[in-house]
Amino acid sequence: MAVVSMKNLLEAGVHFGHQKRRWDPRMKHYIYTERNDIYIIDLQQTLGLIENAYKYIEELTAKGGIVLFVGTKRQAQKTIREAAEKSSMPYINNRWLGGILTNFKTISSRIDRIKELERMEAEGEFDVLNKKEVLLLNREKAKLLSNLEGIRYMGRLPDALFIVDPKTEEIAVREANRLNIPVVSIVDTNCNPDNIEYCVPGNDDAIRSIALITDAIGRAAESGHAKWAKVAAEEEARKEKEKAEAEVQRAKAAEVQKEKEEKDRQEAAKQKEDELKKGKEPKADKKTAKKDESKEASKTKKPKVAKEKGEKEETTPKKETTKAKTAAKSEATKAPDAKEKVVKTEPEAKDEPKKQEKEEEKKEG
Repeated sequence: MAVVSMKNLLEAGVHFGHQKRRWDPRMKHYIYTERNDIYIIDLQQTLGLIENAYKYIEELTAKGGIVLFVGTKRQAQKTIREAAEKSSMPYINNRWLGGILTNFKTISSRIDRIKELERMEAEGEFDVLNKKEVLLLNREKAKLLSNLEGIRYMGRLPDALFIVDPKTEEIAVREANRLNIPVVSIVDTNCNPDNIEYCVPGNDDAIRSIALITDAIGRAAESGHAKWAKVAAEEEARKEKEKAEAEVQRAKAAEVQKEKEEKDRQEAAKQKEDELKKGKEPKADKKTAKKDESKEASKTKKPKVAKEKGEKEETTPKKETTKAKTAAKSEATKAPDAKEKVVKTEPEAKDEPKKQEKEEEKKEG
């Protein structure tokens, strides 16, 4: 099914270009003829190029891409806002501030300022201030909203731009080209098509013409965004399902481990009972086994101690005799005269029996 029909293009006046004296020679390829000093655009080419732009925008948004709708002309402001809001895309329809793309960090700080002012108003901080301060803050807020309201939720640089009139939005085209951001645009006979990646030749001054082409691009963005949202929801559901399955598996593994431990405990208890029935001591745990071993070792060490004590008792008399000898020696050293006396009296003691025999012989004689 065609995005738009030839009849729709003719009714909307898409084929009307500018006057001959206001044309851009680079648009010669898209001009069909000239009538009443006005160029007529070739709608056959326009149909095919609209199809290409539609497919590109749909594929881009289906991957989660962002398309920034730009149209600051009075004829395009309302159409741009409606198409962008319908497809949940950002837009700029009042004034293109220089640096929206190339200086996005600063623009983001101004968006944060809008949020801060809204927070202050909601929390009642404006009630504390005087009238003049509140008036100045409200003016600042209104000015920021008029220029940045459409991109306050953009969050990052867009993946593509849709522009109504590239000659009016020359700064936007230049910034997009500098950052290599593709541009889809309605190009009239007075514009330069060389800087536009997806050129749609058509009347960019008539409200109906702008509405027709912008609505087609908006439908492409809406369709692609819906596909992306569906895929994102399915992905989220899949992750939740995987998480739930993982939790179930963990619970099963814990239950199996618990059953195994219970079974091992029952088997150990049964084994102890069997050993008790057979008259054997039950197998103790490692800790109790170590305690028993230490007790047995202490018991076996006690007799040895007793033996050692007995040996010590046997050796004590020997020690006593040696002590006596040493005492005698010390006494001997202390009394040398006594020893001499003993030594002198020993021959006399030997001669006493001889003297007695002689005395007895004398008596008998």
